[in-house]
Amino acid sequence: MADEKKKVDKTSEKEAAKAKKKAAEAAIKEKRKELKKNPDKKEKQGNPFQRAGKAIAKFLKEFRGTIKKIIWPDRKSVIKNTLVVFAVMIVVGIGVWVVDYALSEGIQLIGKAAEAIQQEDETEGESTTAAQTQAATTTAAAQTETEEDTTA
Repeated sequence: MADEKKKVDKTSEKEAAKAKKKAAEAAIKEKRKELKKNPDKKEKQGNPFQRAGKAIAKFLKEFRGTIKKIIWPDRKSVIKNTLVVFAVMIVVGIGVWVVDYALSEGIQLIGKAAEAIQQEDETEGESTTAAQTQAATTTAAAQTETEEDTTA
């Protein structure tokens, strides 16, 4: 019978604790609603340095609470993840280097091809100019001969 009484006492204590918690949450909700409807103007007045100090203190307190919630990785997983990052960096670096090298070589080949085409054009231009000069000289000589024949 004593065991049953202890069980009943524990359950009633739990229920009482739950009821207190619900009442506290309801009170907090009421205060929030009240503050939203009628914000206290006196709080906004006063020394701005004090308000700034309070805001900073509140921020640091909330920051500390947030930091406590973080689950920090253990040493083994940090080292493993660091090695993975380094490996990926090396692979990506090599890939970028290969692409850069290939593009540089391609541009050099295009430059060499352009120079070769330009030299070819210059050579053709010189031979064409020489042929045109020779043809013009031959034509001039032929005209001179024709003129001499007609005058004689």
